[in-house]
Amino acid sequence: MLPTSHCCPISSPTASSVRAAVDHLAGDLSTTGTKVERHSALLPDQVEAARLLVRPLFSVIAAGYSAETYELARAEENKPDTGEVSLAAERTRGSVRSHRDWPAADSTRIRHRHQ
Repeated sequence: MLPTSHCCPISSPTASSVRAAVDHLAGDLSTTGTKVERHSALLPDQVEAARLLVRPLFSVIAAGYSAETYELARAEENKPDTGEVSLAAERTRGSVRSHRDWPAADSTRIRHRHQ
């Protein structure tokens, strides 16, 4: 797979120097007869991978939140589910997670990693 942009919708495109290096490597591999593809259905969904990593990260970060900030996050999370799947929504969900939520998240990440 040759990256042309980062997986997260809020990030910037991959640097031109990185694209050039990867393109050069792909060209070198192609000249040896290696099949080089730019996309593969065999790779896990990188946006989903980012979401799966953001929740536990923000659970740890939120341990340092003030009580007021934590309550604001809890109030946001307790709003009716709109099906929002943005990284901002995942950060909010992660910031109010309990330790009990971690094993379920770990299982989901492991399944995703083995796709």
